[in-house]
Amino acid sequence: MSILRPLAAISTALLLAACGNSGPSDRTIRSCILDATGHERLGKAQSNVIMGMEVSRSVIDDIIINNVIETGDNQWQIHSLITVGARDAHSSDQDNATAAQLFGFEYRNGFLMQDVSVSYLFSEGRNGWSCREM
Repeated sequence: MSILRPLAAISTALLLAACGNSGPSDRTIRSCILDATGHERLGKAQSNVIMGMEVSRSVIDDIIINNVIETGDNQWQIHSLITVGARDAHSSDQDNATAAQLFGFEYRNGFLMQDVSVSYLFSEGRNGWSCREM
């Protein structure tokens, strides 16, 4: 029985070494998508400024990773569902709630929320991961 423990540890180590680097982690995917969209973190509103004036605010509330497909050459296609919200800087809460009702959006915390399907191409290089929207 004492020989089984070392054998189990060796086989587990080999399995982890073979399967451990199979694409970007969930954390890497979420972080890269937030960075690519200009958002700091989930749930934190981002001001959209044009010529020094805030015109709207946006927020990414959730990122659901649906599919990770290896395409070769250290590249992966990531298919995700992002819950994104927008709010016009010059509209009242009542205007935003009415617009949400008219267009069938969810209205939450002053934002018109919508689920959006997105795809990103992730590449692994010497300095880590990079991503771009497809």
